Amino acid sequence: MKKIAFLMRYNYLEVGGGDVQQVTSYIPYFRSKGYECELVKDLDSSNVLNFDIFIIVNIDRPIETLNYFNFLRNSVPDKKVFIIPIHHPIDAVSRFEKQEKGLVFSLLCTIFPDFYTREKFKNFVRGIRYKKLIPLAFKHVFVNYRLATKKILQSVDGVIYISNGERVSVESDFDCTPKNYCIAYNAVDTDFSKKIEIDRKFDVVVVGRIEPRKNQLNVVNALASIPVAAIIIGPTSESNKQYNINFMNAVDRSSNIQYLGAMDHLDVLSYLTNSKVLLNASYFEVNPLVDLEAALCGCGVVTTKFSYSKESLPNVIEIDPWLNNSIMEGIVKALQFPEKTICDMKINSSWDSSAQKIMELISK
Repeated sequence: MKKIAFLMRYNYLEVGGGDVQQVTSYIPYFRSKGYECELVKDLDSSNVLNFDIFIIVNIDRPIETLNYFNFLRNSVPDKKVFIIPIHHPIDAVSRFEKQEKGLVFSLLCTIFPDFYTREKFKNFVRGIRYKKLIPLAFKHVFVNYRLATKKILQSVDGVIYISNGERVSVESDFDCTPKNYCIAYNAVDTDFSKKIEIDRKFDVVVVGRIEPRKNQLNVVNALASIPVAAIIIGPTSESNKQYNINFMNAVDRSSNIQYLGAMDHLDVLSYLTNSKVLLNASYFEVNPLVDLEAALCGCGVVTTKFSYSKESLPNVIEIDPWLNNSIMEGIVKALQFPEKTICDMKINSSWDSSAQKIMELISK
């Protein structure tokens, strides 16, 4: 029986996210085809020989991407290696870091306008908590991350994109065209059916970890300005304590908004089926799972224009997360014409069909 290692970011156990949900959703299909799968964050000589196929997840974390790839090529050069990029547009990330991550990051962006140069600085910051990263941070000081990532994309046995827009972005940002690739769209579980109800309790639902990137503080300010009943769901982030305080204070000042905290996935789905519109005003995404799940639950979807949701959900209303007026206008439009914003999925995809495309790629 062959065994697949999904090579994850070092903090995936402490900080969950769409990447973890995405990867774990592939696993049942792989197992049904006789493959064992494991999520791995510590790859070394003690366990590398346990696996037959390696899939590196998230090229926007170059310290880990390079470490994994170089180790594999030196240790098991004959084994297959693939990449799931989960790549965000660099311009959108840089704008966020400059304008929304505080004075230190703004100054850092001024001194080091290149995204990958800033990543080297962040490596040392991450190393404060994760000591194993410190030697790698020093080792990578003079590495050209953009060029190194390009070489990896050209050298791996295949690239697994989650949207065509992501493929275009990767090819543009790294000036390369990987020969072997597949597009395995993010999907949704189909064991709950779409419920289109005329009388839903909540006008707007917002789902996501409470953090600057997800933009909930501006969302609260926008929603407080229009007559809607809104709920916000998601865990707070330990690394953004001041943002959490500001967010809670803003919610307390808003009589039409409830913060429900973190909850299980099935409970989130229950609230989606009882809400008219999902609002996703994140500063950048790739192919966000919450948009797809909301659509399947019968919600209209108002989402950031800095994502590729429109590939799967052509009827989404796109908004500019930097402009509160854009957020408000998107919500008002969705509530005025709900029958036009209920989003049927254009890409008829299940997790099994997406995993099947990956299986076809890795079996070549």
